[in-house]
Amino acid sequence: MGQGAVRANVGQQNLGRVLAPLPSLTEQRAIAEALNDIDNLLRALDRLIAKKRDLKQAAMQQLLTGESRLPGFQGDWEMKRLANHIDLLTGFPFPSGKYSDSGIRLLRGSNVKRGKTDWTEELVQHWPAITPELQRYQLRAGDLVIAMDGSLVGRSYARLRESDLPAMLLQRVARIRSKTIDVSYLTQIVGSRRFVDYCDSVKTVTAIPHISSADIQNFEIAMPPTLAEQAAIAEVLSEMDAELVGLERRRDKTLALKQGMMQELLTGRTRLVSPREVHV
Repeated sequence: MGQGAVRANVGQQNLGRVLAPLPSLTEQRAIAEALNDIDNLLRALDRLIAKKRDLKQAAMQQLLTGESRLPGFQGDWEMKRLANHIDLLTGFPFPSGKYSDSGIRLLRGSNVKRGKTDWTEELVQHWPAITPELQRYQLRAGDLVIAMDGSLVGRSYARLRESDLPAMLLQRVARIRSKTIDVSYLTQIVGSRRFVDYCDSVKTVTAIPHISSADIQNFEIAMPPTLAEQAAIAEVLSEMDAELVGLERRRDKTLALKQGMMQELLTGRTRLVSPREVHV
């Protein structure tokens, strides 16, 4: 039905030939009301998620800077360069011509999203095996990884889980392990607005924006005097993250429900008004 050499379009004549299920006005109203209820729920969830995100940002500003202290902790905070407290490794330049269909997954920048990993099939590349010279690039649960280039540089990070393994570190991704800092606390720091702003200020603006390992190491963080306080702060913020994840999952399920309802109700597969009611 498409017309035109540059952009396909549907003419009025062709559109008039399209057959669409047309229920009675009573049933149309019932369908519209059901879908409108789902839309209202989605809007309410979006507002709640936005509110919770704002609260999380406010809590990060207070707790990650020492402006507010959790009960039971004392002592002065200090600004410290990250380099003094972490072990940082950037990935190996695995040649793409030697990728395999199976084997060990390679963690690339495209696999690192905002606070999570993404192993969607089209994003996954494999290396045949872990050889002795590649052992140091093998990742572990608890590793913090940061994508070092791309349009979302400074915003793409993840804490690895057992489900992410086995995997090896590809170039342009940084792997961070702790020396003297709570990794959960550091993960919250990397997920903060301050780290994003810092990366925006130091990134090399080329066709593909990127940051260096030195940029990451030179980032200064506010350090509580004890690991216990770091862990306590991270726990509070992680609980807020978990609440957000739960709300986002609920929104995604609600959206999927709406799409399923549309498929059923707008095709007549499922009826909200019985045939007897339609003819009354």
